[in-house]
Amino acid sequence: MNDHDRRRLADLERRAEHDRVQSGTSSVIVARAATAAAQSIANATTTIIDYGTVTFDPQTRITTGAAWKFTAALAGYYAVNASILLSPTATWAAGETGNLRLYKNGAFVSQLDRKDNFSGATAQLMSLHGSDLIFLVAGDSINIRVLQDTGGALALHTDAAFNYVTIARV
Repeated sequence: MNDHDRRRLADLERRAEHDRVQSGTSSVIVARAATAAAQSIANATTTIIDYGTVTFDPQTRITTGAAWKFTAALAGYYAVNASILLSPTATWAAGETGNLRLYKNGAFVSQLDRKDNFSGATAQLMSLHGSDLIFLVAGDSINIRVLQDTGGALALHTDAAFNYVTIARV
């Protein structure tokens, strides 16, 4: 095969992959969502993060709202990266925690991040972020949840640069 034929074959493969992505049959699955909303996170209640602004999701696998989730189109390993930033508060006291967690089909899978004994006299932001690799079959869904125990509700900081999730089939 000469160079011209190799380039033509590579171009045809790129076009075929583009067509598979557009038709929803691609093995390449990627999605990203974020939020700039001041979502309220109740005290001592595991809360699903509503990453309500979809940055990209070519296969429309993300469902937004209170029941936010990503649903796998194909079986495989998925890399999940998530981040949130809780608004400043001076209510953190010794022994209180913030937790960011990954759930699959409603069941707890892994702790992405945890901050313990996060206290101070001045208002402090708490950043929680982490990643994991998870195996999903077609139809499985995942979501990201947060749990905080300051004794009162906290809100997410209103900056989407700190509140996001990315998912990619690897």
